[in-house]
Amino acid sequence: MREKPELLSVDTAKQILNSYLSKTKEAIIESNIYNQKAIEQYNLLKEKYFERKHALREEEASTSPNINVFDILEFTDNEMHHSRFLAWLFNCNGTHSQGGSFLRIFLEKLNPPRFSKLQDSDYDDYDVITEEADENSRIDIRIWKRSSFLINIENKINAIEGEEQTKWENIDAIIKADEIDVDKNRISNFFLTNRRESPKDDSFEHIFWEEIRNCLNIFSNSIDSNNNNLRQIIRQYVCSIEKNIIAYKRSEEDE
Repeated sequence: MREKPELLSVDTAKQILNSYLSKTKEAIIESNIYNQKAIEQYNLLKEKYFERKHALREEEASTSPNINVFDILEFTDNEMHHSRFLAWLFNCNGTHSQGGSFLRIFLEKLNPPRFSKLQDSDYDDYDVITEEADENSRIDIRIWKRSSFLINIENKINAIEGEEQTKWENIDAIIKADEIDVDKNRISNFFLTNRRESPKDDSFEHIFWEEIRNCLNIFSNSIDSNNNNLRQIIRQYVCSIEKNIIAYKRSEEDE
């Protein structure tokens, strides 16, 4: 077997190369004289850099560690894409075949008092819909079960609430609850965001994407160890929201 060359890390090589390139250019401009030793060092470093780059490509070819299907599909901060994916997870009849597991984790983690008495049967045969248009508003995710509960989730990513948006969404939620025979005390409204601004209507509970991330991690750990497909999808989604949504909140707080 061919012995692997001793290689520099890519980041170290880049820093050294950029430094030498900059200094070499400065020397040429200032004195118009080529420093042979500097050029030899530069060429050696360049050779090491490309050796390391080639070795990394060979390693990555066997595992493709940087693939993330959500980045490929440009989820980034697209609210509609994220709402649809979360709705799929919430759906007890979703192709993930985990029933109401994610909804149960979501409610147990956030622990709204009004849902403390839900029975196991409540996590079966409920409805999930996205972008439902009501009389005065449109809700991003709605989860409901006739005569049992109504959950509304307003999803905001890098955006603020529209004028009186949550006020009208709550009014429409009360109308919807009456239509499906759900008591007003069994309505729960969530304002999901990666920003500090709280919802303007007090009926909405302010939750953050970090909490969704935590729910996803619990959900992933609950999935059968043989179900690598679903576990990998959840891991990639967690990576995507950490990079594209949660990181934005951290940068905002640092300002």
